[in-house]
Order: sequence, then structure tokens, then C-alpha cells
Amino acid sequence: MQHTTLATSSIGACWPPELGSNNRIRGFYTDGIISDSADADAFADAYHHASLRVGQEVSRVSIRLVTFPDMLSELEDRGVPVEAAMPLSVPILRQSRGDHLIAYTGHNHHSRHETPDEENVLLQPAPARQLLWRDEVERKLGRVSQRLGDDLRLGSIGRDTEEAYRLSMSPNFAELYAPFGYDDADVQELLTNPNNTVVWVETSNGTVLSTAMAEIATISVAGLGNLVMAEVTEASTLPGYRGQGLYRVASGALICRLADMSHEAIQNGENPIHAIYGEANMNMPGVLQASMQNGRRFASHDAASYGSRFDAQNRIADGRQPFGVLEQNFRVEDGIVAPGRYNSFALSYVPAETMNPLLMYPRVSHGNIATH
Repeated sequence: MQHTTLATSSIGACWPPELGSNNRIRGFYTDGIISDSADADAFADAYHHASLRVGQEVSRVSIRLVTFPDMLSELEDRGVPVEAAMPLSVPILRQSRGDHLIAYTGHNHHSRHETPDEENVLLQPAPARQLLWRDEVERKLGRVSQRLGDDLRLGSIGRDTEEAYRLSMSPNFAELYAPFGYDDADVQELLTNPNNTVVWVETSNGTVLSTAMAEIATISVAGLGNLVMAEVTEASTLPGYRGQGLYRVASGALICRLADMSHEAIQNGENPIHAIYGEANMNMPGVLQASMQNGRRFASHDAASYGSRFDAQNRIADGRQPFGVLEQNFRVEDGIVAPGRYNSFALSYVPAETMNPLLMYPRVSHGNIATH
């Protein structure tokens, strides 16, 4: 599972940081784990150096790193804004500590800033997580099929899918991926990249109604080794079919497939997927709800555990977005975001307590998922 820095890459696992899409400087710090004051000093120097490029043309810097909960405040003390953080879904073995975090640091030029929303959905209490198990994927799909009067089915492509089939599916995704600003060549790049696993719901005549994709990357971090990440991204449902539960089915099936891949890797003595997460468009409440229903936890609900300075109300009082929000991160043509503006995203992740049962009981049922 080697990482990619293609134009359509969402993970963007590069170091030193590079200029990416949507006027952002992006990177993933690979020079070491931030575990003490000296490490924090070194990262702060690198972060502030990258920030020198932020101006009218480059309006956002976003750098991720591996650290520990007690280091988040140390980073803030050094003028490094911590936007969000998530623990790993599967711990990294042979490490003296098991509480690694992947932290998001970043800030925007004043031209890209937005006023914090005190009524933000992420400030509400988290509902109980309801994992969409494999068997429930099939039952949920059956209920949606009955409601829509069609025999819906699941399809997928993964790392072993032949490129010819990937290419043949590209036209079916053009409309779904258009809101992300992707043209036909970009869609082909997404579907033919072997690091991408795609699951979708389609009609009996092959029309793709909803899709979820995971980009998988392996990042080598000094002192840690290989960190395998899977970002659930490019979530899209055709406008006429939103609100029907289709994305919950597609994303639930995708999480189960990623768990199977991790189980297989462990059995083969390889690295599992250590982090399964997503950055959800906050203009799409259905995607936010499906994320919670499929066992993901929002980073915003962990804020208090990192200290009072990460409390939502304290951050709003300081003119900052709540912890867990990636402010004005990427533009999606969703018909809601204003011209010249970008969308804010909410970070959520699959916690270890959700992942462990999936690893213990792999391949219970794939329902009617058609794999290629």
C-alpha cells in the first residue's frame, strides 16, 4: 500500500509540504513523532516556515503529524494551531506508548476565515454509535430497494480489480464526482488508482446512485515505521436520491471491506490499516449522520479530553472554529457554498472499540456486494 501524490489524492502525504489544490499548502510531517518539547520545537519551526507562504494566492496551510494527547497543548503554546486530532483505529505494535494521535494543524489567511457557528451540529451531544454490520448492510439495502421500487445492488472495485474494468466504470461516476471539480481524466485517475477502494449502490440497469471511496496510503514516519491510513472520501449521491439512506449503505459496506483488508494483512504478517477516517462536508447533514451511524466518532467529541483550551465554547470565544472542524478546507460544488468560498469539513474516525469486532469476525456476510 504505497501512497500517492496524484492531483486527486485526498491524503496528500508529502514532506516537505507542497502546494496542493484549492490554494492550500499541504503535508504530513515524517521527520519523527512529536513526543517531547524538543520535537515540538522542531515541528513548530517547520510549520511556521511553511506558513510564510500564506498570502493572497496561498490562503491555507494544513500539516498533519503523529503525536500524543499531552503534546497538543505544547504545540498550541508554540503558536501552532491544532484543528483536530484522532486516535488510531488499530494500535501500532512494538511502540512504548499506545496512545498515538494523528493531529491536524493548520490555519487560513484572513480572506479565507469564517465566523464560528455556535449552533454547529458538532457541538451537540454525540448519539450512541450504531455500527452498520455486514448483515445489516444487506437488510438496509433491501429496505431502500423496496422504497424506491428497484432491485438495488452493491458494486465495488479494490486493489485486485483489473484496470480495464476500472476504466469501463469511469463514465458511470462522471456526474457523481463533478461537484468535486473533477473532469473525465480526474475520474479515470480516481478509479484506476490501485490505492483506491470504491463501493457504490447501483440500480438494476447499472446507474450508480451513491458512492463512497477509500484512499489508502502508507506513510513512513521516522521512529514509528510505516503508518497505513485509509481516508473515506469523495462521498456523493445523485441529487434526486439523497435522504434515502444510500450513502449509509455504501459507506457501511466500505468500512467492512477495509476491516477485511486489515484482517487479511494481519494474517499475512503485514501492517493493518491503522487509521480509518473521513472528512465530511458540513453542508451535507446526511453524510454526517451516516458517519455516526456507521460507527465513526467525530473528533469534536474528544475535545474536552485534551484540555479546556480545546473546549468548543472557549475556541468560539477566541474566534476559532470548534475542535474537529477543518475550516474552509476544500471547495465542493454542492449548491450551498457561496461563490469564491470553500467548504468546512468535520473529521471523524473509526475508534478501536468499533474496529476490534470487525477484525475478530471478518467476512460474516458480503450480502449482494459484487466485487471485481
